[in-house]
Amino acid sequence: MFLRSLTAKVFFSLSLMFLLLIGSMGAVYVQVQKQETDANVINKTGSLRTLGERMSETAHKIANEAASSRERAAARADFKRSAQKFEENLQAVSEGAPSRSIPPAPPSVAGQLGTLDSIWAQAQPDINKIMEADPESDAYKE
Repeated sequence: MFLRSLTAKVFFSLSLMFLLLIGSMGAVYVQVQKQETDANVINKTGSLRTLGERMSETAHKIANEAASSRERAAARADFKRSAQKFEENLQAVSEGAPSRSIPPAPPSVAGQLGTLDSIWAQAQPDINKIMEADPESDAYKE
C-alpha cells in the first residue's frame, strides 16, 4: 500500500540512492587510507635502496687516500647517518611503525625482509669499522 503512491516511490528511490552514495563514500575513504599506508611503505623501501647506495658511495670517499681529513670526516658522519636511517627504515618496514602509518610486513614479504635483515646483521662489523676505525689502520683495510 505504501509504495503505491508516487511520493512514496520517489522517496524510497531517493533514500536508496542516498544509502548507496554513503556506502560509496565509505568505500572510497577506506581505499584512500589504504593508499596512504601503501605510499609510506613504498617510500621507506625506496629509501632503503638509496641509503644502501649512499653508504657505498660514502665508504668509498672515506677510503679515498686523496681526500682531505675534513672530507673523510664529513663522509664518515654522512655514512653514520645513512646507516642509522637504513636500520630504522628496515625495522619500520619489517615490524611496522604505527606512528608513521606503516603496517607490519605481510608474511609473503616478511621472509624477504628477514633475509635482508640477516645480511644487514652480518654487515654490522664492517659497518662499525667504517664508522670507527681510522682509514689508514690495518683494521679498516680488512
